Amino acid sequence: MNPADLPQIGLSSSDLSLLTLAPGRGRTSVPSKLQGYMAAGRPVLAAVDEDCDSAHLVRHGGFGLVVPSGDPAAIVAGIREARRDADRLRVWGQRARAVFERENASEPILDRYAELVRRVSASRRRPR
Repeated sequence: MNPADLPQIGLSSSDLSLLTLAPGRGRTSVPSKLQGYMAAGRPVLAAVDEDCDSAHLVRHGGFGLVVPSGDPAAIVAGIREARRDADRLRVWGQRARAVFERENASEPILDRYAELVRRVSASRRRPR
């Protein structure tokens, strides 16, 4: 086995992927590992701030649970809750992959980029 393959093996073999962010850190970014979990079709337990983009993505994508950041007891409870239903974990994994594909397919990304260019261009044409 090639050691470089270990991250992919780990992602694809997990029952539940854990995303943790220190309190207050989720307001500035969405960790790239969340994209990796989604691409691998893995359900997510996100221990993050309730109002951050990562929490919003997991909740609205319907592919996992969100628990409070910095609360080990909440993480344990979230793992126990997630493990209660293997079918739900499977469905969450499928949704994670579907959301990843929808959000990261080349057409939506190109469309969003084109819209950004149009908005910036339009704002530069307006008199100040």
